Amino acid sequence: MVVSSQRNTGSGHWKQWIESDGEAKRIGYVASTRAKYSLIWAVPTLKKGEKIIIESYGFKAIEIKDDNLGEGKTYTESEDEA
Repeated sequence: MVVSSQRNTGSGHWKQWIESDGEAKRIGYVASTRAKYSLIWAVPTLKKGEKIIIESYGFKAIEIKDDNLGEGKTYTESEDEA
């Protein structure tokens, strides 16, 4: 499981793993290519356009509600690995 930070800053946010050309892209690539059986990206709640971007990479969005926080969190898994 690769967990994205909440904010789109630094190297820990999923958009940086895709859009960046530097260290953030390398971190996302290395973290995502080490999975042997399945890959799950845990990301903040996605907007419609962001969901389209994620799905274009072969992920399937699954929203999970956290009853303790009262808000939904979106987790994605690669369809190739599911």
